[in-house]
Amino acid sequence: VCWVAGRLVGAEDLQPLSRIHASWISETPFGWQSEPGDTEVGLATSGHVLWGESDEGLIETARLARARGVRVLLKPHLWLRRSWPGEIAMQREQDWKAWFSAYRRFLLHYADLAERAGVEALAVGTELGGTTRREAEWRALIADVRAHYRGKLTYCANWSEDVEHVAFWDALDWIGVQAYFPLAEHPTPTV
Repeated sequence: VCWVAGRLVGAEDLQPLSRIHASWISETPFGWQSEPGDTEVGLATSGHVLWGESDEGLIETARLARARGVRVLLKPHLWLRRSWPGEIAMQREQDWKAWFSAYRRFLLHYADLAERAGVEALAVGTELGGTTRREAEWRALIADVRAHYRGKLTYCANWSEDVEHVAFWDALDWIGVQAYFPLAEHPTPTV
């Protein structure tokens, strides 16, 4: 279940998870990037973020989930104005270096949080198709994350183009796919 908590939650708020026998939830804190070619990745851990995306909310929700026997995937995601993460791409090598450095800071914050909170799995990236051909940078980043976090690692590839181009699947514990596959090609399909 993709869990979104816009406000403070308590144990009773997680009761529906037990009713449907959910065994995992994902929590998705967002980082911010202005444009696909921008090298800055903003980290928002409190203030103008949903309670469930704040550090405090992520940790408390994970605690409440574990108390119900539900495991947690922490799935940091980037939010861009007028674009989506799959379009992130740099024009110059120095910009790639700057972007991976900024993304590393962002991701290691959540790797440390996941370790402290006892979260069972962490996504090292979500729908970052424009970056996944940078294999060496991703392998270095994954090694850095493993130095901070002992749980399972995945990358959440976009179904449409990203999943076939991830050369570092072997460095992760699981293959992740954002499975938004279309069910039909037109609005009124036959059965």
